[in-house]
Amino acid sequence: YRAFGHWVPPDALAVRGIRELRPADCDLAEAMGFRIRLVAHAARTETSLTAAVEPVLLPDWHLLASVEEEYNAVYLQCASSGDLSLFGKGAGALPTATAVLGDLIDLAQDNSVQWPEPRELSPAPPAPRRHYLRVTAEAHPGLGRRVDSLVRRAGLTVQNTATRNEPDITHHGFLISASTDTVLIDVVEQIRGLGRVGALLWLGLAE
Repeated sequence: YRAFGHWVPPDALAVRGIRELRPADCDLAEAMGFRIRLVAHAARTETSLTAAVEPVLLPDWHLLASVEEEYNAVYLQCASSGDLSLFGKGAGALPTATAVLGDLIDLAQDNSVQWPEPRELSPAPPAPRRHYLRVTAEAHPGLGRRVDSLVRRAGLTVQNTATRNEPDITHHGFLISASTDTVLIDVVEQIRGLGRVGALLWLGLAE
């Protein structure tokens, strides 16, 4: 709301957590030059807003990719002032106490900001973006080629790959060219029907 003047109902936000992620996803992402971070993001489009909370892949040089442990960061892309960032501790005894006491002081002194009446808006689906896809399966030398074939049938391309082996299974990581989430989900469902496939995960890329 502070950025765009619109109030997005919380139940209208697309929200994904990190429950589906495995340690192999972090390894596969790093092998392809990315890191996975849980990000709340919003952006203005020509006619609406896109907004979601989800794990995404970030280039390893990106500021948000370096945020670890109790630290948080806010990254703003502004039309006039360029890119801005805020970085600091978002958890722990003293940072939490500082935030709570600051709110209490503002309330006691009636310093809370009076915002105009918000305009309610439901966010639009995200714009086309590149995706990370992880396919976990029993050892199968032809699996990569079959995945590549299904990706190409959808009019997309595999831009990069990585693998991580475990005793009984192999994790295959694929970097897929830009598409809508709907198109990517359709490809994922086709891959799910392949033999020996155990689990799949797809994430969007933030670039």
